[in-house]
Amino acid sequence: MNLELRKTNDGSLTLYRADIDETYHSIHGAKQESEHVFIKNGLNYLEGKGITGISILEIGFGTGYNALLTQLRKAKETNVAYHGLELYPVPITIIEQLAEEDNFLNEHQNQFLALHKAPWGEHSTIADDFKLLKTQVSVFDYAFPVNHYQLIYFDAF
Repeated sequence: MNLELRKTNDGSLTLYRADIDETYHSIHGAKQESEHVFIKNGLNYLEGKGITGISILEIGFGTGYNALLTQLRKAKETNVAYHGLELYPVPITIIEQLAEEDNFLNEHQNQFLALHKAPWGEHSTIADDFKLLKTQVSVFDYAFPVNHYQLIYFDAF
């Protein structure tokens, strides 16, 4: 998998995958896309619903932008159990480069790298209020538990 960093219009970075001629995020803004689609129109929808703990499934863990924003925006208010599915995890060398060169990710580098350094296939405590499970699997091969998730981030391209 040949990945390269690309700057988006909001100044954040995304990854470009040449073999399928596709970026991981919108070219208009990686951070902006995550904020608008997954936080504003996803996570924030749950506010006021009386949910004391949120279980989220992300299909397409990718760069971890959605997981990081969820942790930063919601974990202080309620406990979050976050499950990310990803068939092709981004190599840690690329993640470290993103953490250095993307201003927002650099500002939150410790949390961002903790998400990526958590082992695959194991439950990890990233913070007291944020638990993470990353599973390397195709969405077509994953057996979805019934009534387990309050929110699904479908971020597969």
